[in-house]
Amino acid sequence: MKKKVLMVACVPVMIKHFNIPNIQILQKMGYQVEVAFNCYEDEMWSKTDWIECNRQLNAKKVLVHQVDFTRNAAKIIEHVKAYRQLKAIVEKGKYEFIHCHTPIAAAIARIVAHRTKTRILYTAHGFHFFKGAPLKNWLLYYPVEKFLSRWTDCLITINREDYQRAKKKFHAGRTEYVPGVGVDVEKFNSRLVDTKVKRESLGVSDHDIMLLSVGELSERENHEIVIRALKEFNNPKLKYYIVGQGGLQEHLTTLIKNYGLEDKISLLGYRTDISELCQAADLFVFPSKQEGLPVALMEAIACETPVICSKIRGNVELVRNGRAMFDADSVGSLVDCLKRCVGEKKRKEFRKDRKKETRANYKHLLSSDLTFVNTQINISCCDIGEYNGLRKILKRQNFAKELKIDAGSTLILSVGELNKNKNHSTVIKAIAKLGIPSVHYVIAGQGELKKELWELTGKLGIEGQIHLLGFRSDIADIMKLVDLYCLPSLREGLNVSLMEAMASGLICLAGDIRGNRDLFGEGMESYLVPKKGAKVWAEKIRECIGSEPDKELIQKWEWDRIQLFSEEEVMGKMQEIYEFYKRETGYGE
Repeated sequence: MKKKVLMVACVPVMIKHFNIPNIQILQKMGYQVEVAFNCYEDEMWSKTDWIECNRQLNAKKVLVHQVDFTRNAAKIIEHVKAYRQLKAIVEKGKYEFIHCHTPIAAAIARIVAHRTKTRILYTAHGFHFFKGAPLKNWLLYYPVEKFLSRWTDCLITINREDYQRAKKKFHAGRTEYVPGVGVDVEKFNSRLVDTKVKRESLGVSDHDIMLLSVGELSERENHEIVIRALKEFNNPKLKYYIVGQGGLQEHLTTLIKNYGLEDKISLLGYRTDISELCQAADLFVFPSKQEGLPVALMEAIACETPVICSKIRGNVELVRNGRAMFDADSVGSLVDCLKRCVGEKKRKEFRKDRKKETRANYKHLLSSDLTFVNTQINISCCDIGEYNGLRKILKRQNFAKELKIDAGSTLILSVGELNKNKNHSTVIKAIAKLGIPSVHYVIAGQGELKKELWELTGKLGIEGQIHLLGFRSDIADIMKLVDLYCLPSLREGLNVSLMEAMASGLICLAGDIRGNRDLFGEGMESYLVPKKGAKVWAEKIRECIGSEPDKELIQKWEWDRIQLFSEEEVMGKMQEIYEFYKRETGYGE
C-alpha cells in the first residue's frame, strides 16, 4: 500500500499554480498525494477556476479535502474550526509528512503536526516581516513564525533575505533555500538567439561585419549585384551570406569563385533559422528588382537589423532613410550606399551609427497596415515559417487593436492582483507624470481595487492610457509583445511574473525589495527602483523608454540569470528535500 503525503494551503490557487510539479515529484517517488484547502475562501477564484483545478487534480488521482481556512488573522473562531477539521484529516490519513504553504494555513498545519507527531515541511513564500516592513508585521508575524519554527522539520525559504534570517534566528530542524517555485523558461522564452554562437557557427568573428540577404537565387532577387559590389568595394571586414535556392546557384557560385571571394561570400541554401540569422547579421541587404511588400525585408526590420535595399516599390514603403537605398541596376550605386553606411567603420561603431535609423524602421513597421499579411498568412499554422520577428509584429498589431491604440505605442506591462501590495497605483501616477500620450500601461489581473484604480485614471485624466485586462490566460504571449515590464510591489517573496518577464527577454523595472534583488543580482542594480514614489518611477520609466538601452545585452544577461530560477533547477532541489524525508521515514527500503 502506498504511503501518503498531505499538501496544505489556504486557497487552491497555491496548489494549482505553484505545486503541481511538487505533486508530480512525490507521485513519481511512490507517494499517494492528497491536498487540503478552502476552495470557497479566495474571492479571486471563480467557479470555472475551481472546476479546472478539480479536473486537473482528479486526473492526477489527488484526493481533495475541504478545510475552512481563512486568510483573515483576526477570525479566531474560524481558525479553531479549521484546526479541528485538519486535525481529523491528519489523524485519519496517517501521512508520512505534510507540506504546507501560506502563513495562516501553515501555522494551523504545524500545530496539528506537533499534536499528531507528523513530520512537516513549510514553504514560506515570503515572510510578512522583512527590511522595511511595517512595525505591525514584525509584532504580529515574527514571534509566531519564530515560535512555530520549533515545530517545523524543514523550513523552505525562497529568497536570500528570508533564508539568512531564518537560518540565524529560527529553530527549524532544517532550513533550506529554494529559488522560488520555478519558471518554465521555455514557455516564456523570447527565442532570443545567442548571436555570438550563431556567428561563430558561420565563421564570423566579433570584428567582422556580417551582411545577409534572403531570397530565391534568381534574376529578380538580384544577388549578383551585391557580389559585384563587394568585389569593387573590397572591404576585408565584410562577410556576406545568401539564404535561398534557385536556378542561378551554379552561376553565382562560379562568379564568387572567379572573383576570389570564396572566403567572403557563402550561399547557405534553404534555411529554417531566418529570424536567428537576421538577429546575428549586422546589415541586411535586399537588392531585389521587383517586389510588392517583401516579407524578407520586413523580417529584418522586425528583428531590428540595419537594412539597405533597392529603391523600388514596396521597399520605399518600409525603409525610412533614402540614403540606405540604391539603384537595383547599378553596381556603382550599391557601392556608394555601402560606403555611406559602412565605409571603414569598425563593427561596434557601425551598429551604433545605425541604431536610431533601425529603430525608426521598426516603429514604422509596427504602425504600418499589414492587413494583407494577416489575411494571406495563417499565423497559428506557422505558414510564415521562420519569420518570427514579423509574426511578433502581427500579433502586436492584433493586441493593439484589442486595446484600441496604435501598435507603435510604448506598452508597459504589470501582472498581479489589484490590491494595495501590488501597488499598481504608483505606476499609474508615474504615467500621468510622464505626460507622454503614446505610453500605455497594461495591467493583467483582477481584484478588489479595480474600481479605485479606474477612478484614479479618471482623476489624473489618463483613462485612455491605462488598460485593466482582468484575468488573462495568455500572459506568455503578451509578455512577448510589450516593451517594458514593471513590478512596483511593496512586498514579494520571489515574484513569478517578474521571472517570466525576464525569461521573455523584457526589460524589467522592479522595486528595490528582497526577492527582486535576488533575481537581478550584480550588474543590474540600476533597474531596481529605490523608492515607491511615483516621481522616481516616472524617471526610471523615462530612462528605459527614452535612452534605447542595449536590449541585446540586457536580454542575454536576463536569460543567463533566469536559468538559476528555472523549473528544472527548483524541482531538482525540491526532490532532494523530499528524498531526504523519504529516507528519514524508511519508505521504500
